[in-house]
Amino acid sequence: FTLPAGEVLVAAGLEWRQEKLATRDDPDTAKLSNIIWAPGMDHSVHPSMDATRNVSEAYVELVAPLLSDAPLAHKLSVEGAYRYSHYNDNPATDTWKLGFNWAPIPGLAVRGAKSYSVRVPNFGELFSPVGVQNLGSISDPCEAALINQDRDRAANCAATVPGWSGPLPDANLNAPRIFTGGNPNLTPETGDTHSFGVVLQPSFLPGFDLTVDYWAIDIENVVTSIAYTTIMNNCVDASGGPDMGYCRFVHRHASDGPGHLAGQVDFVEAQFANLAARRSRGIDYSANYRRPLGDGVLRLNFMGSQLLEQTTIAQVGGTGSDAAGQWNNPKFKGTLTAGYEIGKFRFGLNTTYTSAGRFNVNDQSDETREMSEVPAYFNHNMSVSYSP
Repeated sequence: FTLPAGEVLVAAGLEWRQEKLATRDDPDTAKLSNIIWAPGMDHSVHPSMDATRNVSEAYVELVAPLLSDAPLAHKLSVEGAYRYSHYNDNPATDTWKLGFNWAPIPGLAVRGAKSYSVRVPNFGELFSPVGVQNLGSISDPCEAALINQDRDRAANCAATVPGWSGPLPDANLNAPRIFTGGNPNLTPETGDTHSFGVVLQPSFLPGFDLTVDYWAIDIENVVTSIAYTTIMNNCVDASGGPDMGYCRFVHRHASDGPGHLAGQVDFVEAQFANLAARRSRGIDYSANYRRPLGDGVLRLNFMGSQLLEQTTIAQVGGTGSDAAGQWNNPKFKGTLTAGYEIGKFRFGLNTTYTSAGRFNVNDQSDETREMSEVPAYFNHNMSVSYSP
C-alpha cells in the first residue's frame, strides 16, 4: 500500500526445515588410536553421533516512508523486522530489528538501527558424548590448604558445603568424577547490536559517496567450557555470597559414606555451558568515486574498519580481555581498489593495509617473547582482464 511519502514495502513468509547430523569415524583412521604410542595418544576416536532438528519459522519485514520533500526531511523512513523460530530441541526464539533513515537535505543521510539476534547451540555443543574422568585427588578450594587463598572462600564454603564444620581435610582423595562433553540443557546465545552512521553524496562532486558507521555488538550467554577447577573456585570466590551460576555445577556428598566425607566433591559438571560473553565496537568507512576518464571509466573504492574493542569475557563475573590491537584483530584494516575500464579491457589494482599489532595483548612486557609486535604491512594485487 502507499502512504503520502511513498510506497510501503512488506515481506512476510513461513519456513520449515530439518537439520541432520551423522558422524562416523573411518574404520582405518580409527586404528590410529593405538598404532604407535598408546590408545588415544595418536588419534582420538570420535564416538558416533546422530542428531535431528526440526525448525519452524515465521517472519515479517517492513519499510515505511514517513516524510518526503518536507523542511529538514528530504526523506524519512523507518524499517522493522521480526522473526519467530520454534525448535524441537531448544526454546523458541524471537529476533527483531528497528531502524531509520533520515535525509534532512539531498546528499546527506543519517541512519541508525538496533537489533536483537540469537544463536541456538549446535549439535556438537548439545549432543557430543559425555565423557567421565575419575580423579585420584582434586584441588578443592574448601580444603584446609587452599581455603585462605581468597578472602571470601571460608564464608562461601560454609554456605555451600553440606555438614560444614570447618575446612575439609587434605588431601581430597575420594576419587571425584569430572563430566565433560555436550549439554542438552544449553540455551541460545543472545546478541544486541547498535549502529549509527552518516552517508554523504555531495552535489559538487558527482559520482562520489562516503559512509561512516559506528557499530556495537554485545553477545551474552555464550556457550563455552571451562576447567573444573575454575568452576569450583568461581563458586566460592565471589563477593557477597556464593556464585550459584557456578555452584550449580559442583555436586558434593551430603553425608559421610564409604571412601568420602560429607561435603567432599562427588562430581563436577564441566560440560558446555552458557558462561561467557563478548563485546565488540568499531567504525566502518566506505568511499566510492566514479568518473569518465579519456575513453574509459575510472572507479575508486575504499573500505576500511577501525576496531575499537574486541573483548572476550571467558566466564561470568570476569572483567574480560580486550584483544583489539592483537595481530589477528588489527585496530585498522583498509582496502583501496582502483579500476579502469576502456573498451573490452579492465585494469585493476587492489591494495590492502593492515595496521601493526601485538603478538599477544596479554603479554606482561615486550620481553615476554622475541617478537612482541607484528609490523604493519601492505598487500598488492594487480589484474588485467579482457572480455571479447
